[in-house]
Amino acid sequence: MPDKDGYPTKEELDRARELAQDWKNPWRLIDFLKEIWWNGETGIYHKPKGRLVTLHTWGWSGNEEIIEALRRTPFWILYWRKSERGGHYMFEIKRIK
Repeated sequence: MPDKDGYPTKEELDRARELAQDWKNPWRLIDFLKEIWWNGETGIYHKPKGRLVTLHTWGWSGNEEIIEALRRTPFWILYWRKSERGGHYMFEIKRIK
């Protein structure tokens, strides 16, 4: 869980980076992000069994730290589709052979 002020801990950021290396099982990362993301109930969205995942940082610097931890990882390289101004990120999770 994020620390009492809502920011992710160093350990949580390290864990997110670690999970983002497992490109064969991206849903483990998404599940973990739901635990540490500030306002995760509205900041992370995907339909059950859907391929599109959207992350909304709401401008919160703690969520932006998580985004920075994910950049340059296999998860980002394989699944990132677009970013929009205001802290909106879209990923498309599809089978990689």
